[in-house]
Amino acid sequence: MGIHPEFESTPGKVVIDNEKQKIFWSEYWFIYDRLKKLSDYNKALAAKRFLLIKGFEEYFVKKEAEILGSTFRRKKAMGKYCDLNNIALGSFYRWLRFYKQKGIDGIIPCYGRQLGGKDVISNRKKRPKKRSNKFITIEIEIDHKSPLSFLKRVKEIVRSRVEMQPEQQRSYIKLLDTSQGFSKRKYHTPLNLSLNEKEIGQLKKYRKRMHRNHHAKATALLMFSRGYSICEAALEINRSCNTIYRWLRLYREKGISFIETRMTSDRKELMWKERTTRVIDILHAPPNAYDINRTSWTYDTIAQAYYKVYKDHLPKGALKRIIKEAKYTWQHARKVLTSNDPDYKKKIAKILSTLRNVNKDEAFFFVDELGPYKVKAYGGKSLTPKGLTKIIPKHPQAKEEVQAIAALEAFTNQMTWEFTENKNSETIVMMLDKLWRKYAGKTKLYITWDGISSHRSTHIQEWVNDINSKTAKTGSGPAIEIVPLPSSAQFLNVIESVFGGMKKAVIQNSDYASKNEMQAAMDRHFAERNLFYEKNPKRAGNKIWDEQAFAIEELPGGLFKKM
Repeated sequence: MGIHPEFESTPGKVVIDNEKQKIFWSEYWFIYDRLKKLSDYNKALAAKRFLLIKGFEEYFVKKEAEILGSTFRRKKAMGKYCDLNNIALGSFYRWLRFYKQKGIDGIIPCYGRQLGGKDVISNRKKRPKKRSNKFITIEIEIDHKSPLSFLKRVKEIVRSRVEMQPEQQRSYIKLLDTSQGFSKRKYHTPLNLSLNEKEIGQLKKYRKRMHRNHHAKATALLMFSRGYSICEAALEINRSCNTIYRWLRLYREKGISFIETRMTSDRKELMWKERTTRVIDILHAPPNAYDINRTSWTYDTIAQAYYKVYKDHLPKGALKRIIKEAKYTWQHARKVLTSNDPDYKKKIAKILSTLRNVNKDEAFFFVDELGPYKVKAYGGKSLTPKGLTKIIPKHPQAKEEVQAIAALEAFTNQMTWEFTENKNSETIVMMLDKLWRKYAGKTKLYITWDGISSHRSTHIQEWVNDINSKTAKTGSGPAIEIVPLPSSAQFLNVIESVFGGMKKAVIQNSDYASKNEMQAAMDRHFAERNLFYEKNPKRAGNKIWDEQAFAIEELPGGLFKKM
């Protein structure tokens, strides 16, 4: 038995010459004996699959493991192997599974019949046929010029049977409609489609993909190039003749580029964007907000909520694609932003509108509390020699605590901070007073912060009202306006990223001896940061300033996290 043409002398492929082939099949004589009983076509495909499996398990995996060492991963090796041998990864997975379950019988293809008239071994269990006791005897005349025209009469009979279930009737009528389409003469005419070598190569690649439509379109075109008719192609790929005729017309207009699935109209693109915004908007809230008794989303519950709100059925495939393109995953809950704030949209729209319309004589601040950080030994990433692991106590003894309140000016990127003993309203008033005095030359200060209880205290509101009254009377000093963030919208508070950078720089891998030593390190970090942005001016944040990338109408879905 010869080697399949796929096995050529190419780096990374399994190469077995004639001498090695004899040795190989002598080792697996029982497999060879089983394959001899098959037809030539099934024998060649089964041998190819068997050689690919053995080549991967006994040769390729070992070589890759020797080269990569501890970085070797079987899944990546399998993907590389499939690319080198030009086979679909899903097909190779299936062959491995069937071979493991049933041996060589599991990878024998199910085409044609065996020698001797016996059916080939199928990977699927045959279901017992259910026979109905109800029969209809009727005489139908068949026109030899149009042999399938009698299906119209059969369709009328199926519609008239009241004992049939409505679902059964619809299913049979749909099948009869498809079969009736075969009666057109143009569908039975053999085609001789002319394809060049480049097109044939590309179509073969499409056939090896997991995409159903790409595989079906490529199969139909290749059959037309070999003289098959539209009817024969329809039976082969289980599509209607009208659909395949439309594919043929598109090929003649656009070439094989029509195979790629694309949005072909502005209406479809608008509909896709609308669906995306709606789905992400649903993910923004927990399931119980839509009267679904769950704590986490599933595809079915998302589709259920979508129908409940918009009265429109969303296909599961489209839903999966939307979630994938939005870069949402099921791995970590923190990747899905949620909020129970009823005024979520209004608050975000107001913050962005205010930020983008601040005048030169005004200032906008992101305010938040920092810590508390215990003065103890901290872990973190660090460069260490191979074989050596840095060790810290799991429950180190904390000496003292450090906490602070800070404000980040959006346009100059300058930090103002103050170390505190607590996080009450007095501390917040102290920071607001410090900002009011430091930026006395401004006409107005906008303050945005999260929705914790201390930020909503009566003491702060009274202080802000007193300052604004004093400013209005004397005409000196800036007025203060609070622009609060909605709950669970920390991704909009840019100062959080500054705190993260500080923690990575001076907290991780630290073991300060005292509270004063930790405060000194944090002081120096913020001071050096302010000096850097004085010399290199840049506004705080990233996408929050981009009106196209950070559109207000798309924010309810929480599409943007990195500011």
